[in-house]
Amino acid sequence: MTSLKLRTKLLLLAGSGLLTSLLIAGTSEWGLHGVSASETLLAEDAVPSLQVVARVNDALGSAREQLLTALLTADPAEREAAIKGARKQRAMVPDLLNEYQSHIDNAVERKLYDETQAR
Repeated sequence: MTSLKLRTKLLLLAGSGLLTSLLIAGTSEWGLHGVSASETLLAEDAVPSLQVVARVNDALGSAREQLLTALLTADPAEREAAIKGARKQRAMVPDLLNEYQSHIDNAVERKLYDETQAR
């Protein structure tokens, strides 16, 4: 190592630093992917009620988009189709709420559901 020029030593040092950085980045990516998978398992797969809530949210979001389309369109046929689509999406919500009720598995969630239904 003593016979190498200073330029070569600096390039080797920079290369080893770059290699170390890439190794750390790869390890971090692998670790974050594992955490993300665990979070998905805990937040969605282990709690079926959250999946139902997501479907309720999707149905209401679709109905809202359809109503916005109906408001913005000038074509009567397209407006009627959008309103029909919004009604279809909105009609799904009571069934989804009943399904959600059957998936509630803790007291806090039950209390929130009961308060929401009382409104």
